[in-house]
Amino acid sequence: MDIVLEQVVASPEERKELAYFKRLYYDLYVKDNQLSLSETTWNSLKPRALKRKHDQKQEESSILKKKKQDKDDPTTKGYKVNLIKLFDSGLLKEGDSLVYKNDGIVVKMKIGNRGTVTFTDPKTNKTEVLSHLKPLTRKIEESYSVTRKPKMWNAFFKVEEVNNRVVETRLKELREQYLRQLNKPVDHDSHGQALNEQKICSPRNMRVTIGDLFKAGFLAQADEIVYKGSRHFHATISDGRIKYKDPVTCTFEYFETVTTFKSHIKESGNAWACIFIRKDNQEVCLQSLRDAYVDKKK
Repeated sequence: MDIVLEQVVASPEERKELAYFKRLYYDLYVKDNQLSLSETTWNSLKPRALKRKHDQKQEESSILKKKKQDKDDPTTKGYKVNLIKLFDSGLLKEGDSLVYKNDGIVVKMKIGNRGTVTFTDPKTNKTEVLSHLKPLTRKIEESYSVTRKPKMWNAFFKVEEVNNRVVETRLKELREQYLRQLNKPVDHDSHGQALNEQKICSPRNMRVTIGDLFKAGFLAQADEIVYKGSRHFHATISDGRIKYKDPVTCTFEYFETVTTFKSHIKESGNAWACIFIRKDNQEVCLQSLRDAYVDKKK
């Protein structure tokens, strides 16, 4: 809104009053908005010139609004994606070649059933089945003494042959493609529930206990497990629970869920991805067993 300060005044009192309001408006507007204008320049300006600062504020407000919209976008929110989700969406399939490349180190692997990856430690010759990049990256970095550590999604590539030539696709691009799929309009079933949400989110939110895996045959009595966090914590499976000997009290503690076990040993992170089952010189990530159990329950 334009403020008209110049008027035809007839008396000295009116001129004095106008000068007073000009000085007052100068103090309130120019100084508060940190404009580099002298009072003399201010008095010579036309009122419309004062709108520039307001327009600039509107532009800054629009930029902030766009940034907020970008934060609401799953592609910028750090939505958790793993190999199984890429596998279920069709971006990865069984038998695909997966390669880790970093600082001259090349590690070749294959995508297995349900999107898992089998990794063999060259130092210990132990084999582990993993479905998350974070523990896989950590194992590679430990086994090959990696010093320069890039972001894990940038270090892995899907390698395939297209028209008689080898094509490498960074896993980061597949992750972004998967997230873009989540932004598409969702279909709804007859009950009005979003099918995309039902397909993608339900398995992740499904409550699974150690007893569930035990009853389904994924875990057996006396199976040895190890929690790999800030240090290694060893335990066993006993009657569908985690049996852990507390080093402080020297008594056995029993836990029905991985979360309560993680809390007891005061660790952080994804407990499913940090716990491994040791069988026949192999280590299987508990996350893989959980995912297999969820697939079986669908």
